[in-house]
Formats: sequence, C-alpha cells, structure tokens
Amino acid sequence: MFFDQAEDQRRLYLVYSNLSMVYLYSKKYEAAYQYLLLSQQLAGKTETLISEQEKAVVLNNIGLTYLRRDMYQVADSIFTEVREKASAIEDGAYPMVLSLINQIEVAGLQEDWERGEALLEELDLYMEEFNYLLPAYTEAAFRIYLGKQQYARAEYVLDSLRRYELNKRTSLSYDFYFMKIEYHLALNQPDQALAAIDLAEGLAREDAQSRVALSESRVKALLLKGDAGLASIEMRELGRRHNAFRHLSKQLRVEEMAAIYELETFKNQRDQAERVAQAAELRATLLERNRLYLGAALLFAIAALITLGMLLRSNQKRMAEARAKAQAARKHSEQLDKQLKVQRQNALQSGIGAAQLKNNAMDAIERYESNPSLLKRKLSVLIHDYTEKTDFVEPFLLSYPGFFKSLSEKAPDLTKTQQRYAILIALGASTMEIASTQGVSEKAVNMARYRLKNKLELDNELGLEPYLRHLLLE
Repeated sequence: MFFDQAEDQRRLYLVYSNLSMVYLYSKKYEAAYQYLLLSQQLAGKTETLISEQEKAVVLNNIGLTYLRRDMYQVADSIFTEVREKASAIEDGAYPMVLSLINQIEVAGLQEDWERGEALLEELDLYMEEFNYLLPAYTEAAFRIYLGKQQYARAEYVLDSLRRYELNKRTSLSYDFYFMKIEYHLALNQPDQALAAIDLAEGLAREDAQSRVALSESRVKALLLKGDAGLASIEMRELGRRHNAFRHLSKQLRVEEMAAIYELETFKNQRDQAERVAQAAELRATLLERNRLYLGAALLFAIAALITLGMLLRSNQKRMAEARAKAQAARKHSEQLDKQLKVQRQNALQSGIGAAQLKNNAMDAIERYESNPSLLKRKLSVLIHDYTEKTDFVEPFLLSYPGFFKSLSEKAPDLTKTQQRYAILIALGASTMEIASTQGVSEKAVNMARYRLKNKLELDNELGLEPYLRHLLLE
C-alpha cells in the first residue's frame, strides 16, 4: 500500500511478483493467481514497467496456477500463448523453456505420449543453455518416456539427474527417489522399489502429500510381491496418512482464503482511494474552469455566486457520499454472493470418506485373495480413483459462527445431520440436489425439511429457506 500511494510502480510490481511466488511454492494457487493478475494489470498500465520477457514469465506462471488446479486445457492454451509471445521477442528463450516444460507435463497428465515426445524434441534444443532447469526437464521427460515404455531413455534421464544432484550437493532429492520408485514399479521390480521407498521416506517426513504417495507406492510394490497381508497393513497406514494430508490441506485452504480476503480488502481500499482522487481532480478541474466565469460575473452578483457555490459543494458532497455507500453495499453483496456460491459448491460436493475406501479394499482382498494378479489390479484402481472429500459442517461453522449460534439458540437439540440439511437449505440447494449429494430419496429430504421446521417452531406462513437465509446473512 505504501508503494501504491507513493506511485512507485516498479517496486509495487516486485511486491506482487514475489508474493505470487511465495504462494506458488506454498501450494496456495488461488492466492498466487490473484497476485499474478495484479502484476499483469500493473504491467499493462505502464508499458515500460517490465520487459517483454518478464511479461511472458508472468503469463506462464498464470498458466501454472491453472495446471496445479487440474485445469489442463486452460493451462495448455496459456502455455501455447507464452510460446507465441516468446518466439516474437529477442530474449524469449527462458519463457519458451518454461512453457515447453509445463506443456510436456500437461501431455503426461493427459497421457498424450506422442505430443509429449514431440515437445521434448523441441525442448532439447534449449537445454544446453538452461542446464540449471535439468530437474524440471527430467521430471517432464521421465513421465513421457515411462508412458511410452521407453525404459532405457527413462533410466538415462534419471542417471543424468543423479549426476547433476550429486555435483550440486551431497545427497539425492526426494523427487529423484520417487521417479526411481515409479521406474522399478513399471519394470515389475518390487524389491528395488521398496528399497527406494525406504530411502525416500526420510526425505518426506514433513510433506504429508509425499507421504501419501509413498504409502500408495508401497502398497503397489507389496501387491507385486504377492504379499497381500502386508499390503492390507499398509492400506491402514495409507488411511492415516491421508487423514493427516486432509487436515493439512484444510489448514492451507483456510490460510489461502485469509490471504485472498486481505487482498480483496486492499483492492477495495485502493479502489476507494482512486475514486476519491478522481473526484478531487474532477472537482479541481471544474473549479478552475468556473473561476474564469466567476471572475467576470463577480462584479454583478458576488453574494449570489458564493451562495450557489456553497450549495453546489454541499450537493456534490452528499452525492459522493451516496455513491460511496451504494458502491460499498454493492461490493459487500457481491462478496457475500460469491462466498455463498463457494460454500454451496463445497457442501454439495461432500461425499464418502475413508471408510468407503477401506471397506472396498477389504472386500476386494477377501474376494480376489486366490488371484493375486486380479487383486493387484483391483486395489490399484481403488487407490487411483480414491479422492477424500471432507465434511463441510466444520469449515462452514468456522466461516459462519453467527449462523450456528442463532440456530442453536432456536433449536439446541439439532443433530449433525439436521445441521447439514440446514446448511444446504440456507445455501439454496434444491430438494433434488440435496437428495443426490446425501444419498437419500427426495421424500426423505421433504420429511427432513418438515422436522427441521417443527424444531425451529416456524408457522406455515414463514418459509424454512427464507428464515435460514436470514440467519446466514444477518
């Protein structure tokens, strides 16, 4: 805010850029995206603020936030745009390399191996100059070669990374060991994979997501060995690690929402300051223009003109205050609507938990125990398809404590299920949507509405949804 008020545009751009990188590295991609947009907008206002190369890098990082949020097509189109911009400028090699690496990652995630290999051939032309980007290059190339079952090439790029890392430091990285694990699993070498997992465990102690990935890999390796017992034990460990990762993800989301809230507050303050400055400039312009006319008319009607000027200023002040209040009310309403839409989507997307995965896994082990090969494929599908979705009552309680306070005062004996229905109804979910997400019939939802209305002691004239929406917004 200091740099913004001082109109120090270059330093303000550096603040935005550095904040975006902080949030990228801490995996808060929505917050990073917002600061990258600010960087891009600031650069667009002042053409000489940053170079064309820096503009291309900012655009690449915007694409990276989409990639990390699994929006592959949007990300790929942005990376293509970066490549077009980079090819048109003299110092465009660096953003060209970044966009190529990211597009290769997109191709690997979409299992488009042929496109990934073609992009790799283009990227190879630059790697001698950008050798310091070898770790990122290796990870992108390894996925493509492994997907095409070109194991010799995959092993070659892994060996290149090993030599690079040992030249830079005394030990190998977690990323190297994890690619080594995938390599051995692809070649049906469970013992070598388990050895690499043991080495990677010590490097992933503080990373909950990496610990989940290692546990999944250990299950696959044990199934390759035919050890269903140890695989079942590791499945329980996978559940515990997944719960820890879910807790960390929830904490990161809360921190990210706090950062976005601070950013929105700053934007509102800055917009308000710009409006005040524009109004003052307009007022000064009008006064300067009127001064000439007032000077000529001052001989004839000084008293009348002074009175008129005072009335005009008073009227402008009241109009400015009214506009400011209307604008603030409009923005507050838009923010509430946006927040409610996010909460509603989160609520409707809540689903089964870790217990479902465990039951499915134990059922598969019991059913296919006599056929290890079929059991391995069944459990691999379960692990691959499993996505933990958290219950939405607790985060909703943190976001709207007043709602639950008012609700509890009116009906202190509400069950958690009835609280969940109250949240969905307050957010405007239809009977069909509630039935679909909660796994019940529409008749059961209507009965739940009736019981909830009775507990809240609402008469027939006062609707349940307007009442709950009033508690939510008050």
